[in-house]
Amino acid sequence: MQVKLLHSTPLWICSAAIRRCWASEAKSDTFINDRPASIDRDGAIVCGTKDKELIERIGNKLKHKSTLRHVTYIFDCSDVSTKTLLALTRHCVGKDISVESTRYTTSKRSDKLSFTETPNPAINKSLEVIMDLVQGHIQAGHSNDDISMLLPQAYNYSFIMTMNIQSLQHFLELRTKRDAHYDIRKLANALFEQIPEDHSYLFKHYLSTDDV
Repeated sequence: MQVKLLHSTPLWICSAAIRRCWASEAKSDTFINDRPASIDRDGAIVCGTKDKELIERIGNKLKHKSTLRHVTYIFDCSDVSTKTLLALTRHCVGKDISVESTRYTTSKRSDKLSFTETPNPAINKSLEVIMDLVQGHIQAGHSNDDISMLLPQAYNYSFIMTMNIQSLQHFLELRTKRDAHYDIRKLANALFEQIPEDHSYLFKHYLSTDDV
């Protein structure tokens, strides 16, 4: 499994949304006299300490989650099992996902087809047999639509996914718990690891502290 952050909305957008509600823009420490107070080495506007505390207080503690939905993250995810992808689709609010189509890609990526291994060696051997059968049908020129009916839940997909802060918080809260399936728990932790460092404080108390 691989997860890469492609894009994130600047965090100060949240504080700007909050301050607009109370017309308190003059109290911002991100902008002073309508100019950025600090710019990082990449040229991005740095969210001020006071504004970060405001986001935590209003968005997390007081639960005004609409102000958090202005910030989104776009992830490039690959080698994610069908089982995990199916569970991921249940999180339908605040998330958009574009998945590679088996109809158009199965035969094109025949040399890259893979599956997620389980902790059970016997199951893994069975999965190897199934994937060998899949390769045989591809080489025989059978249609991708028919071959896709043979693909196991361990079959790996790649996709692009967008989530906002609130939806990602909810996902992490549920899917990092010990009773979550180990594969989606792995995805949840991988997503968290990709969150920009200055955003991570908004998510830490949504991570499960259960022993894995």
